[in-house]
Amino acid sequence: MADSKMEMRELDISYVERLVNQVFALEPYWAEGAEKARQCQDEQGMSSSAPQIPEHSPWYNWYTRVATGASAVRTTVADGRIPYGRLIAWNPKKPWEPENLLFRSLDTCRLLPLDCAVFRIQMYATTCAWHWLEERGKKNEIANKKTDHLDFESWQEMTLMMMMHDILVARCFHDYGGGDIPIIMVYWDEAQTDAVCNYWVELSKGKLEKYKILGFYMQRSNANPALDEVDRVFRALIHDPKVDYIPPFTILFSITKNYKARFIFTRPENVPPESLLHDFPRCCNAPTCVEKDCGTVDWDKSVSLAENSRLVRAPIFPKRVKCNLWPCQNEEPRTRNGVTKTTSKFLKCSKCRDVLYCSSQCQRRDWNHHKRICQQPGVAF
Repeated sequence: MADSKMEMRELDISYVERLVNQVFALEPYWAEGAEKARQCQDEQGMSSSAPQIPEHSPWYNWYTRVATGASAVRTTVADGRIPYGRLIAWNPKKPWEPENLLFRSLDTCRLLPLDCAVFRIQMYATTCAWHWLEERGKKNEIANKKTDHLDFESWQEMTLMMMMHDILVARCFHDYGGGDIPIIMVYWDEAQTDAVCNYWVELSKGKLEKYKILGFYMQRSNANPALDEVDRVFRALIHDPKVDYIPPFTILFSITKNYKARFIFTRPENVPPESLLHDFPRCCNAPTCVEKDCGTVDWDKSVSLAENSRLVRAPIFPKRVKCNLWPCQNEEPRTRNGVTKTTSKFLKCSKCRDVLYCSSQCQRRDWNHHKRICQQPGVAF
């Protein structure tokens, strides 16, 4: 990482938390915008076939489907200890806020509130890119020009807010090891981004020979930034022991307009399941927007490195099953893939049968969080 010419700037936990809260605070504006749109349509005598502004954001509706009632997405959890566990849980009688949305952690099998999944964002770009982003807003301000170029701080905030729901649904499935999210910013077009993502996937499978790797570097030498600079940062993030974390995913973001960001997942298990993603909103986060594909992340072209790839160092936090009370350290090892655990020291919540505890004391201490989403399977709140 020290050899890289790309400059990293970190956004701390408090900055990211503020953005997350702002994203959820947009929800009331959807109902307000829907009402205003209906009034305008009535005043202008527009037909009923005109685009209808929804009263809730697409994400509110998505969480309603995947996290509530009979439609909640469920799967086998903790090697069969929980045979029918929710992946995301929400009581719709509670406000649609981070503290009331609970995600199933892949690494510990707990159901944990979204607002506990704090993280930092590390943004990597060349010095020239940082300079260009910072100066373009200043020049417009000095020239008193009204353009679509925001000042740097506004551009950064708006960009992250537009992709925040995407980041959250990928990050919040991790208890440990998800506290740092890297974003690598480039000036690549779609074809270059496709090629580099495919290069990393094939490299992780061990399918690229040395002469092919060299040829690929030569072909991409005119990219901005050069492939070797980006490759050096990406491989350090997932392999260099001097980096004190292994990101569950890295975001490759093109500053060039009209090209969407890609998620490169470090391991296949880190990819959110298709049962969640197949109707995940692909739009921006602007109230009253009726476009359906104006978001900043391309999930269809996001990729994962191969399982057990030599490009990725061994996990810092191995997967295990832990008591659902977060401070509790009681745990059991995971079994091999496909092997069901028949005995366990953990006991399930007798009502929802969706979380595990090592003792009644831990269950009582966790009740403040768990009571928000505790319900019998198949029964609506």
